[in-house]
Amino acid sequence: YFKVVTAGGEILAPAKMLFKGAQVVAANGTPVEVVQPPEQHRVDAVIELQADHSSLVVSPDRRILIPGNKTVQAMELEVDSEVILDGTQAKLTSMEWKHEPTMVLK
Repeated sequence: YFKVVTAGGEILAPAKMLFKGAQVVAANGTPVEVVQPPEQHRVDAVIELQADHSSLVVSPDRRILIPGNKTVQAMELEVDSEVILDGTQAKLTSMEWKHEPTMVLK
């Protein structure tokens, strides 16, 4: 989900609802404009990342926010890596690769 800026404030919207020109809130809190809406792509594998009580399934090349306002590809992470989760630093408690064709939004 992304924080989307609307006339009435901010709302959470899934990636599939984003459109060209929409204003979303970046990880550093700055509003940015969607230049191209996400499109479906097939990947050969995904990674399920878990930190605290949250999980996220991503493609291996998905950029993940880490401390220092930097990003790395999900495939570069390992258990105990520090990530930013909802604005808070957290440790990855597990990473599970799933080698099966999957459709993802990019």
